[in-house]
Amino acid sequence: MIVGFLIGSQCSCFHVAFGKQKNLSQPKPSLFVASVSVNCGTTNLGSRRGKVCKTKCSPIAKRFSSGPYEMPLYNLVLVNLKWSFIVNSAIFWALLFSNQRILTRSGLLHAYILGLVLWCCLGYSGWSTCVLFLILGSLCTRIGRHIKEERGIAEKRGGARGPENVWGAAGSGAFCALLYGILSPYGISNVSLLSLAFVASLSSKLADTVSSEIGKAYGKRTFLVTNWKPVAAGTDGAVSLEGTLAGILGALLLSCWAWIVGCISFHGMLITSVASLIANYVESFIGAKFQAKWKISNECVNAIMTTTSALLAIGLGLGLGVHQ
Repeated sequence: MIVGFLIGSQCSCFHVAFGKQKNLSQPKPSLFVASVSVNCGTTNLGSRRGKVCKTKCSPIAKRFSSGPYEMPLYNLVLVNLKWSFIVNSAIFWALLFSNQRILTRSGLLHAYILGLVLWCCLGYSGWSTCVLFLILGSLCTRIGRHIKEERGIAEKRGGARGPENVWGAAGSGAFCALLYGILSPYGISNVSLLSLAFVASLSSKLADTVSSEIGKAYGKRTFLVTNWKPVAAGTDGAVSLEGTLAGILGALLLSCWAWIVGCISFHGMLITSVASLIANYVESFIGAKFQAKWKISNECVNAIMTTTSALLAIGLGLGLGVHQ
């Protein structure tokens, strides 16, 4: 159901208008009037000439883009709040009374709050990227589960995510989204770098989850990242060829989706993929060197990794001149 909603919603890029449609010859930025593409989840100050979609739409979405509209900022906030509440509440109640094993009950409540924040701040594009992240991560947790259970290295609670998992994985991304939502109406320079940071943080965590779960089940040889000596599968800081390749694919898939829905640009997709893979290596190094010694929890290590990925994406974006 959720996957169908993700795909179906991307088939159009529409604009919601309050007031009259206008084509102005010169853009006039204002703190109270914003042109908005609801489906792309972006807010650009001022107006746009003609029928050129200058929001962060994917090539598919741009084909359906119509003329520019103006919307008072408070109306824009109300529209985002309304759709955020409708969509997230519908999914929350559907999952609450279903037999799903993706999230615990408390984890579902925290994921609901996260979903509200993401839709309000980044719109559908950011929200759907996080939903895809959750789906792919949960699927990978279940791959080869019987093998991991036999080895005693399977995830607890059958892989269901609790509140600590929700915020350990998506806390940095939520912070970036919140900053973007607060700062973007004021036209602050380079604020769109925060969308790069958001995608990079989720991509790094997905790469970590995919590489870990595939490596534990199907990794033929596992090495400790600090000295490259063979160790048992499931050891903190251990990597395998199979898991590493799967993690790269996971990071690329999530970054590609973020580009398709217009959260980031094509060059931004490359930056988030690179940043997430570097951060993934940093996480493995911390796990091998310090996690057991300093008794650092997995959630804390995840927060360090996702924050590192977000900062790397911002740095690479500034250095290469890619701001989205």
